[in-house]
Amino acid sequence: MPSPSGLNQTLAQATRHIESQQWDKAERILRRALKAAPDDVGILSRLAAVQARLGNYRRAMDSINAAIKRDPDNIESLTTRVDILARQARIGDAIESTNGIIQRFPDNAGLLAMRSGLLLHAGESNAAWDDMNRAIQLDPDNLDLLGRFVDTTIARGIVPMDHGPADRLVKAQPFEARNHARLGTVLRINDDLPGAEAAYREALRLDPRNTDSLAGLADVMESAGQSSEALDVLRPTIESDRSPLNPMLSWTRILSRLGRHDELVRDARRWIERSGLTTGQLAPLLFRIGNALDALGRHDEAFEAWTAGNTPFHDRWNDRVHAERTDAIIAEFTSPQPHGPSSDATTPIFIVGMFRSGTTLLEQVLATHPAVHAVGESPALPAIIRSLSGTYPGNIRELDPAALRKLGQTYLERISVDAADASHVTDKLPMNYMNVGLIDRMLPQARILHCRRDALDVCLSCYSNQMTSTLAFTSNLESMGRTYVQYRRLMDHWSNAGYEVLDVVYEDLVGNPEAQSRRIVEWTGLDWDPACLDYHRSKRIAQTPSMDQVRQPMHTRSIHRSRAYWDHLAPLRAALGDLTPDRAP
Repeated sequence: MPSPSGLNQTLAQATRHIESQQWDKAERILRRALKAAPDDVGILSRLAAVQARLGNYRRAMDSINAAIKRDPDNIESLTTRVDILARQARIGDAIESTNGIIQRFPDNAGLLAMRSGLLLHAGESNAAWDDMNRAIQLDPDNLDLLGRFVDTTIARGIVPMDHGPADRLVKAQPFEARNHARLGTVLRINDDLPGAEAAYREALRLDPRNTDSLAGLADVMESAGQSSEALDVLRPTIESDRSPLNPMLSWTRILSRLGRHDELVRDARRWIERSGLTTGQLAPLLFRIGNALDALGRHDEAFEAWTAGNTPFHDRWNDRVHAERTDAIIAEFTSPQPHGPSSDATTPIFIVGMFRSGTTLLEQVLATHPAVHAVGESPALPAIIRSLSGTYPGNIRELDPAALRKLGQTYLERISVDAADASHVTDKLPMNYMNVGLIDRMLPQARILHCRRDALDVCLSCYSNQMTSTLAFTSNLESMGRTYVQYRRLMDHWSNAGYEVLDVVYEDLVGNPEAQSRRIVEWTGLDWDPACLDYHRSKRIAQTPSMDQVRQPMHTRSIHRSRAYWDHLAPLRAALGDLTPDRAP
C-alpha cells in the first residue's frame, strides 16, 4: 500500500490529467489510487465523474453508487450522480434525484442552482427562476449565482425585467464583457434599445469575440429598422468556421424578416453540417428552416424540419392526466359566483385560448391603448395556484370569499408593478383558459377574451414553432389533437355555465380589424382610441414566437395555411375527430 504522500502524488497526477481533459489517463490513475484506498469516497466520486466524461455511464453509476453507499450524506457524491444522469439526457431522473437531495439540505444555494439549471433545460423556466431567486437569497454575495439568476430571468422572459441584478453585476465586475451582455439583453427585452445598444457595444469593446453581444446588437439594430447594417455586423462571424448558435439565430431571423428564405435555408443547413450539435440543441434553427421552406412552398421539406425540431419533446405529454384535470375543473366550477361592484382601481384583462391562436396580436392591439399596460404571459396566476395547499382545483372549495379576494389582490399587486396609472392590465398567458372559474372567484371585475382560430391552422402553427417541455403536446400530432379537444370541451363548459367570456375569432379580427378592435375595446370598458389600429408601429417587444408577425399590419395570409399539409396532418385530424374543419373551406 502506498504511503499517504504517494497517494497524494497519484491524485495530483490525476488532477493534472483532468484539467487537461485527458479523461482516459485520468481514469487509469484514479483506478490505481482506488486500489490503494478502496473506501475513499472522494476517489470514487472523481472516478465516476471521469467515467461519465468518457461516456461509460454504467461504470460511472456503479462507482458513484459505491461512493454514496459509503457516505450517504456526501453532497459531492450526490451531485455527481445528478450530473451523470443529466449527461445521459435523463433530465427528469436528474431533477427527481435533486429534489430528494434538497429535501435533506433545503438551505444549500448550490443545490438550488443545480436544480434550476436542470429545470431550465427541461423548459420549466418559472420553477427554475424560483430556485435561483431562493439561491441568491441564501448567498447574496455570490456573484456567480447572481449571474445565473440574471440568465434565468432572461430565459423566463417575463416583461418587464428587473435590471437591478444585471446593474449590480456590471458595477461589481465592470471589466467582464459577459455582464454587460447580460445587461444589454435585459434592456433590449425591456424595449430600452439605446441602453441595450450601449451595453452590447461596451461588452464588445471589452471582448470583441463576445458573440452573445454581437447577436444582441444585431437584434437591436434590426428592431430599429437597420436590417442591412445588422447583417453586416454578423457576417464575419457567420462566415467563420466557428460561429456559435446565437449569431446564427439572429442571422436567420433577420433574413426571414427580409423575405430572403432561400439564403436562410442555405446558410442554416451549411451551419448545421459543421456544428456538431444535437437535435435538441439545433431545434430553434430547425424550426427556422422549416418556416422558411414553408414560405417557399416546399411543404414536404418544411414538415420534415419541423418534425426533427419537435423530436426532443415528442413523448413528454400525458394525455390522460390532462383529461383528468379538465374533468376536475369542470366538476369544481359549475357556475359563476354572484358578485357586487368591485372597488379595485385596476381591471385585469385575461387573453386566453390555444397557443398561436392570435393572443399576441390581440395583446398588441390593446397594449397601444394609453390606458392599458401589457405584462405578456404572466406567471402570476399559476404561481398563486401552486402556492395553495392541497391539489387544484379541489383545494379551492376550502377558501371562503374573503380568502379568494385576497388572492385576487395578490395577483393584482404582482401584475401592476410597472403599470403606472394604467386602468387596465392585460395578461395573455393562453393556458389561463383552464382558470376561468378561479378568475371569476378571485377577480370579479376581470374581463376575459377568448381567441379562437381554425383548429388545423392553430395546431399546425404550434407544431411549426418551438415550445417548452411544459407544452410538449405541441410536439406530437396525436397529443395536440387530443389536447385541443379538451380545450374546446372546457371552453364550451365556461360558455354553457354562464361565465362572461368574449370570443374573438382570429379570422374575423384580421379580416375586419377596425370593427373587431372597436368591439373588443368597448367590451373591456375602455373608450376607443385610434392608436389600437397602429399596433404594428409599436416598438414594444412581444416575447413569444409571434414577435415578428405582430410588427406587421394585420393580414390574412395565414388563414387555412394548414391545408397544404392535409396529408401530413392525418394523425392530428384523426385525434380531432368531429372538430376537424373541412379541407376546402
